[in-house]
Amino acid sequence: MRSELPSAWMWEPIRRIAKPVRRPVLIENDEQYRTMGVKWWGEGAYARETKFGHEIKAGKLFKASVNDLVINRIWVRHGSSGVINEALAGCVVTQDFPTFELNLNRVSTSWLLYMFKTKWFWEECEVKSRGTSGRQRINPEEYLDIEIPLPPLDEQRRIVAKLDALAARVEQALALQQAAIEAREQWLMASMKAIFAELASAYGQRPLKGLFSFRYDLIRPKDKVTGEMRFIGLQHIEPHTGRRIGADVVQVEELAGRKFRFSPGEIVYGYLRPYLNKVWVADCDGLCSVDQYVLRADNSQVRTDYLAYAMRSPLFLEQSAAKTGLLTLPRLRSGLLEEIEIPVPPLDKQACIIDHLDKLQAKMGELKQMQIVTKQELDALLPSVLDKAFRGEL
Repeated sequence: MRSELPSAWMWEPIRRIAKPVRRPVLIENDEQYRTMGVKWWGEGAYARETKFGHEIKAGKLFKASVNDLVINRIWVRHGSSGVINEALAGCVVTQDFPTFELNLNRVSTSWLLYMFKTKWFWEECEVKSRGTSGRQRINPEEYLDIEIPLPPLDEQRRIVAKLDALAARVEQALALQQAAIEAREQWLMASMKAIFAELASAYGQRPLKGLFSFRYDLIRPKDKVTGEMRFIGLQHIEPHTGRRIGADVVQVEELAGRKFRFSPGEIVYGYLRPYLNKVWVADCDGLCSVDQYVLRADNSQVRTDYLAYAMRSPLFLEQSAAKTGLLTLPRLRSGLLEEIEIPVPPLDKQACIIDHLDKLQAKMGELKQMQIVTKQELDALLPSVLDKAFRGEL
């Protein structure tokens, strides 16, 4: 990014505002040392674990001080640059995390923190980091040669204030959207609670036993099955809604453990930590973990989608919590699952309930899609504004 700058600005190598500094710390076995790292993509320095000296392989580390510039030599091309704040002052780092003392009369740490988030700066670091190894370490002297746009300090502060205000508005917008989604989820669960309470009052309740059968169709590594299949684990099912939010494509012959098969129209239920409320009606063939049950509804008594909604309802969750609440790692075993009671109205009534709840779910989906689109727009906004800021156009 070499561009024309406003008259009072200059392109300056980092070495003009930062100089290497090393504060050696001799490691003592019985002493404790706070460690830190530097995240990618300008997300900054962060605290890691505290270790005793005997847990640290190096005999000497280096102390970081407040307002130091710090980089990860291995991943600086991925935006791994940061500034030490007061909370991280005193942490120790290895030689792969060189630190630099900043001239705060010439540069604002906030100016640098925003700059570390820019694509052009990552690209400059990439140029300096090129080599034959994916873990090529940048030479700190070459890092200091990178030229950056540097306006007067007052101008830096003015621009940072505008960027801070924009970032705050973005965070506020996302927070408001998240609050709206959480309120809609609460409304959905309250609606389901009222619906199933009314059904229980009108039709009574009966145990789940007999309303479905378990499908125990295991694939084991010793079975020598080969080929490519979808894997839908607990992480791929959205809580409360039953929406699939991902999948992994796996080579069956490379699987390390047992997996259950499922087919379209079967219910895949996460019985590990049942409070997570992960109930999905399969829309494809695939595999799931052994922490999930595969259930086949007896459609002569209960519609599959109705059973799935009943299993997501507060009525079901309250009973599952009562049966597993004393367990350290709750698992709703098959016998306990079959004991849970739900209302089972006539099939035509079930169809009406499914239609009603589908419409409520659709409204929830529309709101979530709006949030996704808005977040994408907001995520694209900050890089665009940063690009202008560092060209002196803000």
